[in-house]
This record gives sequence, C-alpha cells and structure tokens, in this order.
Amino acid sequence: LYTGEREQGTLPMLLLQGAGTGVLLTGKALAAVLLAVLLLCQLLLLFFVDTDIRQAGIITLSAILLAYILYAAFFALLGVAASAAFRQSGTVLMFLLGTWLLFIILLPRIMASTAERNAPLPSQFTVQKQMSDAEKFGLDGKSPRALRVKQFTDSLLRHYHTDSLKSLPVNADALLMQAGEEYNERIYEKYIGRVDSLIAQQNRYQLYGRFLDPFIALREISMALAGTDYAHTVRFQLAARQYRNDFIRRLNGKLAEGEIVSADFYRQMPPFTYSPPAIALVLQELIPAYAALLLWLCIPVAWLLFLHQRKQSSYQ
Repeated sequence: LYTGEREQGTLPMLLLQGAGTGVLLTGKALAAVLLAVLLLCQLLLLFFVDTDIRQAGIITLSAILLAYILYAAFFALLGVAASAAFRQSGTVLMFLLGTWLLFIILLPRIMASTAERNAPLPSQFTVQKQMSDAEKFGLDGKSPRALRVKQFTDSLLRHYHTDSLKSLPVNADALLMQAGEEYNERIYEKYIGRVDSLIAQQNRYQLYGRFLDPFIALREISMALAGTDYAHTVRFQLAARQYRNDFIRRLNGKLAEGEIVSADFYRQMPPFTYSPPAIALVLQELIPAYAALLLWLCIPVAWLLFLHQRKQSSYQ
C-alpha cells in the first residue's frame, strides 16, 4: 500500500500535489481496515440463511464479529505501518510473515507446552486406576468394598431393629446399590476434581497469553461465544452428571420400596435439558480478552503516529 507507491515512483508525485504523509497514512490505513471489515461483515449474511447460527442470536454473532474485526484491524494496520517503515516490499512481506508465524504458530505452542510442563496432567489410565483402587479399597485405602457393604447392611439392621436382611421392609439390594452410587460419586469428585484443578492451572496461562499474543485472545473469545471452551464443557458435564445421579436415585428409590419399574417410570422421567450461561455473563467474563485486543490494536496505531511524526520532521 505504501511501499508500492515508493517503488513505483508515485509517492513523490502525491506529496508534491499536497497530500501530506498524515493523509496518505490515514487513507491507506482506512482502506486496509475497511477491506477487512467488509470481508468479515459477510458473516452477518449467515445469520439470515443458517438456522444454527440464527439460534445462537444476533448478540453472540455480533460479539464474535467485533472480536474478529479488532483482530483483522490489528494486522491490517500493522501491514500499513510496516509498509511505511520499510523501503522494500520484500522486507515488508518477510516482516509480516515472521509476525504471523510468531503469533499463530510459535507463541500458542510455547504457551501450551509451558502450561503442560508446569501443571502436567495424569494419563487417563492413571486416573482410571486410582478410581478403581479407591472403589476396591476405599478412599482412605483401608476400607475395602466388602467392609463397606458389611457396615452398610449392619446399619440397616440396626435402623429397622432386625437381625435378617429378609426381614427388612425395604429392598436392601436397591439401597446398597444407591449407597455404592453415592460412594462412587465421591470418588469421581475427588480424582476428577484434581484433574479439573490442573486444567484450571493450565488455563491460567491464557490470562497472560492474551496479552502476549492477539491470537490467544481471539481464540478465547471465539471459543467462549461458540460454547466450546472449557468453562462450557464443565458446566455441561456437571448438568449431565446431576441428571444421571437424580435418575439413578429415583430408580433405586422405586426398587427400594419394592415397586416394579415399568415403562411408565421411564416415560415420566423429564428429558435432559441443558441451559448454557446467559450471553451477558459470558461477555462479562470476556472483558479482559476484548481489552487485550484493543491494547494490541493500539500498537500499530502508535507505530503509524510515530512514522507520521518522523516523516513530517524529516520533510521540514
């Protein structure tokens, strides 16, 4: 945009005709940003033709579009600033290519490997082995399954003042299954909770990464608004687990009362529904990421202002 004018010899002619460097840089920058915005605004057409996107809502789509406009404007203005700073188009191209490689390829991988090194996740086999051992030998390692079963049956006998399971007015097997479900839930919360805490530690590096790389900030916004980030995953898993535990609890409760579970029981169970967090809450959590994109946008703007001042002083 700017180096091309210099290489073609049209830059001195534009300056002689009264177009100052400020006008040229502003015009080139606006042209680059406008082109990027026009290309991105075509996404709005999807809102009217794609049913899935329309269900997401115009606010969600607009928030995603704003993030991509800020991101594209950063690179557009960076290109104009580099074009004005370097004399040859090849140098500008190498600079922009190096910047792209740094932000898109290198830094995200460096941040991911750093997070993995400082908060390594156990393998799935390790977690499954720990949970299996806890179910067999107890959370404290001193309460095997047979001992827990005996303690539970003894408590039932004491509660109903009888010395035989056959004399119980309830189905002891169903109550034992429910007790096992509740114990397994405690095991799951303990060991999966550890994994969740490690993932949360890794995700904290994203807090720093968004200020080191605009791509990380954009990815954070895009995933959160699309509902594919880790926070949405945790909310969905929690809702699904609560529904599953409630279903098993009702089923075992029916069996414990000695009732026959017919097809009507399953028909009366409410279907699983998941309500994602409100868009206002998601946007509130994304304020730092949007702030990071704005700060990144200030860098090429400041560079352009510096170039304008330097070129003005050189002409004077």
